[in-house]
Amino acid sequence: AAALGEDASGHGLTATIDAGASGEGHTGLGLALDGRGGLTVPGGGLHAAQGFAVDLWVRFGTVGENTNVIAKAGEYFIRLDPPNEGNNLSFFVVAGGTPEPRVRGPIPQPGVWYHVVATWDGLEAVLWVNGQRFQQKRVGKLETSEAPVLVGGPSQYGPMGLKGTLDEVQLYNRPLTDAEVLTREYDLDGGAGPRLKGARFEFDGRIEGWETRDASGPEARDGKLQTYTSGGTARLVQRNLDVPLKGLRFLALRMAVSAGDAADVAYLTTTGLGRVPLDLIADGRMHSYVLDATVDPEWDGSLRALCLAPSDTEAKIELDFLRVSAEPEAPPEVSLEHFLPDLALSRAGRPCRIGATLRNVGGPGGPLSAELSAPAGARILGEAKQTLDRLDFGAIRELSWLVQAGAAGEAELRLAVSGGGATPLTAKLPVPFGATVPATQADYVPPPQAAESDLLVGCHYCPLWKQGSRSGGWEHITPYPEREPVLGWYDEGSPEVADWEIKWCLEHGIDFFVYCWYRASQGKPVEQFLGHAIHEGLFNARYEKLFQWCIMWENQSRGTSGIASEEDLLQNLLPFWIEEYFKRDSYLKVDNKPVLFIYRPEYLVDDLGGVPQVRQALDKAREACRQAGFDGLLLLGEYRGTDPRPLQLMVDEGLDYAFQYCWPVGGDPAPDVGIKAQEDYWQAWKTMDVIPFVTTLTMGWDSTPWHPTFSAWRLPPQDFQTLCERGKAFVQTLPETSLGRRMVLLDNWNEFGEGHYIAPHRQYGFGYLDAVRNAFTDAPGAHVDLAPEDVGLGPYDRLFAATLTFEEARVKRVTAPEGDAPGLLAWWTFDEDDADPVALDWSGHGLGGMLRDAQRVEGRAGKALLCQGGCVEVPPRAFVTPTREMSLECWIRTEVPNQSDKWCVNCLYGTGETGFRLGLSGGKLSFAIPKTAWSHHLVADAPVPLGQWVHVLATYDGRTMRVYQDGRLCASLERGGRINPTETHLCLGSYDVKHRAYFDGLLDDVRIWAKTLEPKDLR
Repeated sequence: AAALGEDASGHGLTATIDAGASGEGHTGLGLALDGRGGLTVPGGGLHAAQGFAVDLWVRFGTVGENTNVIAKAGEYFIRLDPPNEGNNLSFFVVAGGTPEPRVRGPIPQPGVWYHVVATWDGLEAVLWVNGQRFQQKRVGKLETSEAPVLVGGPSQYGPMGLKGTLDEVQLYNRPLTDAEVLTREYDLDGGAGPRLKGARFEFDGRIEGWETRDASGPEARDGKLQTYTSGGTARLVQRNLDVPLKGLRFLALRMAVSAGDAADVAYLTTTGLGRVPLDLIADGRMHSYVLDATVDPEWDGSLRALCLAPSDTEAKIELDFLRVSAEPEAPPEVSLEHFLPDLALSRAGRPCRIGATLRNVGGPGGPLSAELSAPAGARILGEAKQTLDRLDFGAIRELSWLVQAGAAGEAELRLAVSGGGATPLTAKLPVPFGATVPATQADYVPPPQAAESDLLVGCHYCPLWKQGSRSGGWEHITPYPEREPVLGWYDEGSPEVADWEIKWCLEHGIDFFVYCWYRASQGKPVEQFLGHAIHEGLFNARYEKLFQWCIMWENQSRGTSGIASEEDLLQNLLPFWIEEYFKRDSYLKVDNKPVLFIYRPEYLVDDLGGVPQVRQALDKAREACRQAGFDGLLLLGEYRGTDPRPLQLMVDEGLDYAFQYCWPVGGDPAPDVGIKAQEDYWQAWKTMDVIPFVTTLTMGWDSTPWHPTFSAWRLPPQDFQTLCERGKAFVQTLPETSLGRRMVLLDNWNEFGEGHYIAPHRQYGFGYLDAVRNAFTDAPGAHVDLAPEDVGLGPYDRLFAATLTFEEARVKRVTAPEGDAPGLLAWWTFDEDDADPVALDWSGHGLGGMLRDAQRVEGRAGKALLCQGGCVEVPPRAFVTPTREMSLECWIRTEVPNQSDKWCVNCLYGTGETGFRLGLSGGKLSFAIPKTAWSHHLVADAPVPLGQWVHVLATYDGRTMRVYQDGRLCASLERGGRINPTETHLCLGSYDVKHRAYFDGLLDDVRIWAKTLEPKDLR
């Protein structure tokens, strides 16, 4: 064994140790540290610019501090983030001179061994923790340094030294691939004994060559393989296989797990290594898990090893069987994918429809029964038990019942599904039934009955909720049904929706909205983005004049949403605001001054060339408002921290007040902590006394529907009422002449994606609005909050309903002959009926797309897509980009010569760093897979012949890009590295929807593969 600190690789990079000692390691001895010192490795030969990897084991004695694990100054570091940033184990690469964005891993626990692998290949930073992969796109130049590698000792970004133990620290001057990491993690690269030609393990008295890692045994007992795991690193491994996979599509297993949240299975083949997560059910009962492995290109050739990670914690494991077969050979397993009332607000005394969606994720079987039961005080209207016939693997059944409660209160419904050999499923659904409201039929939204407040109470409003107005929409929120609005998945461009919002605001003491306002035409006459809530909804609302509103200029998108010059502000933007907004009676004015909120006031400095120029331009804007009949213009700038410098900048720019869109509160604090954090912010601003301000009251934050977040918290309505009461008291301590004494802001009406919203919704109903009413008005507590269903109005979800109808058709799984070929990701033939709005994916993976201004015509065989400005759009997040290698093949025909910048298949947008595209440049085939912005475009050596069908094949094998035309190699380009993944939409026939860079011709038989084809492989 190597001495403590000795380099066991033979390269002579012996480390010095400060304040460390030998201790119990993960295997053998490790380096025990007490927070004062660490391991220092000479860094001169460890340059990371061409990619690198770090592999180590660490056990934290304590957590909760900003602790360095490993760092090389100017290049990379791994640390425990400070508590206010979540205390996650995070990996940073200093690419382009900045360490952000980081790769954020899990929050570690003390006393647990963690296997940490961090690697960067110039494109993506990846952090593996006990076999779990976390990643972040990270492109940029890495400047090398001679700085030493500090392991465990204090560093710039991890000022606390490690209190814990390190073991097996390995440093690489190259990145590690997923296959390398997983093979090492799962011990799959070695076997002992003869290799089996089949993979059907029944465990009838034999362990059949299975081994364990960080787990007991294993033992074959009662026809099952049994073991006890010691934590998340435990594995069951079978390394003695040589199973030809041709025709073997499914991997099925049945096991019982006593505890845990995550499990996965990995497989090593002669093609590569794959890993698939399991939807673990850790209740100690037997459950079936079936994987259709053909979607993975690594599931090809011969199966060499299997590895099961059955749990991420200490647990008892019983594996009944594991089978690799042509059909899903397992008992059925019913998954409950949906179990909710149809409406976000249920009423006592009125039938409530309860819907349930069941999916069979196991093998075929049946019949099954599904029975709903209700407690005393509620009853099932009709048959409680329903029968389901045979369910095949992947089959879905929709069920529904009518339930009626006699009085207001919560009723816990119970669903039981059993039979057909499936493990019985039970589920509970607490349904809050609101007070009885006699159902009536109104012609329109009933007039609001305003509750008056002494303060001017406003609420931030983010206009994201008109389906089709932007990429994505309500489909990002539906997986979080507790956020569903009482209005349903509405269209906020509807005047009736606007009137419901006005009614609810006025009846609960809210006087105005602050609409986020997005410019889309910097330097030109005003065009806007997401203007529907104001222009389509509010401006046509019956009750607009009873309410007030203003805008927050979202000038965050540089070059698009700001101003190009003082002239642009005074000649384009301001006149639009004055004529379209400020002159409306309903626009918020204080002392006859229109109120304008500015989201990024600091961006004005760059837009106009300096702070004095900003002040001059804003003074001219105030004068222009005076000329328009107002007494000036009130300007408020956004900031949400405690650094006085941004506030002083607002003073220097000439703004009148500061405000906050929300208050940042890290972690998952208890309600009293979330309240106290905001009070501390208020007092800090008051103490700094840099600029007068308006106070914002934040109900929470959880941006999980948009992206992972280290801050996820919420004040329930009763605690939000406490915050409102304290906020009301606080603003009375501000100067009497200040706007902050007269106004308070609520965060937020409808940020359903970021997770801060007080609009009526499924989880809390009108709870937040009632909290506002109780805190800010003297109106009686007893009142009736009407919903659209109470008066026979709604629904307002026409646009989203159309999206769901399309989505149901789009994801239909159909498989043509050859559609199940290994590695085939998607296949569009365009052979559907002419009027069908969907182009199906015939690979069986459900990746259909919508025809956008395109039509089908006679093709090479069957039909083809006529591309003359239209396209087929596969929605965002539906298509998963291959990352290791790929092939794209299609047939094209055109009569138009010399087409340039015209694209047949494209998912390369934005910064031009992710995805791929295939099209024409100068009439020649062009294929692009960028590593950096718009790099690596390959152009063929001859034009595409006109007036005839041409077969196109574009490939990338991880090293070289190639283009073939009718089987002839016509261009190649060395690239190397992985394909930068993208979750954006995929366009067939054009660069994008309604874009001028469309292919002019016919497109047919488009296939995308996650493997490299050669002309000899083609049909």
